[in-house]
Amino acid sequence: MSDVIIFCGPTLAGVGLPSAVRRQPPAALGDMLAAAPKVPSTLILIDGLFGRQRSPWHKEILTLLSAGHRVVGAASMGALRACELHQFGMIGVGVVFRAYRRGVLIDDGDVAVAHAPAELGWRQLSVAMVDVLTALGRTRHAGAVDHATACVIYDRARAMSFKDRSWSKMLDGLPISGELVRMLAAAPSTKQADALRAVEFALHDSRWPLPPPAPPSTRWERFLP
Repeated sequence: MSDVIIFCGPTLAGVGLPSAVRRQPPAALGDMLAAAPKVPSTLILIDGLFGRQRSPWHKEILTLLSAGHRVVGAASMGALRACELHQFGMIGVGVVFRAYRRGVLIDDGDVAVAHAPAELGWRQLSVAMVDVLTALGRTRHAGAVDHATACVIYDRARAMSFKDRSWSKMLDGLPISGELVRMLAAAPSTKQADALRAVEFALHDSRWPLPPPAPPSTRWERFLP
């Protein structure tokens, strides 16, 4: 099997990866097909572009699966695509994938963040809603925040655009301790943990899914950039 190829940006910004993993930027339409070797390989989709650039299509992933590649999704757009395509052979890994598959999460925007450009290392500039939920859950479990305050923070976070969501804005003016502020801001990222789980799976799990059904024959390639 060839080296693992991972498409990631803000979710793993600044995080080193094993030498067997080839890092690619967040995927736009056509990027996964363009990067895939001719021999069967493993591609991990973590982050994808959206908005001003077209995101990886489901058909693109189905084409990769039909060509014998193993496609793993987790954490962000990868979790969304895996939830939508797991019945066709795409492999979903992690907490975020399971939450979407079970209907605990339903809003695609819950994994979205603002981030710096490639020149600045894709640094994350806002907080994903899924990581807000993780932080509130941890501090509630530890007894560091009461239910009413947690609900206020949640409501503020939910009302914000993903581009504007920051701990400073969510906590502004609330009568909470500096220790709680530090606990919330330092809570581990569920998205990052899931992305690293996907890497471990790709490197160490040798199971290969059965060949998925061939995707419908279309002329979708004409829409590629």
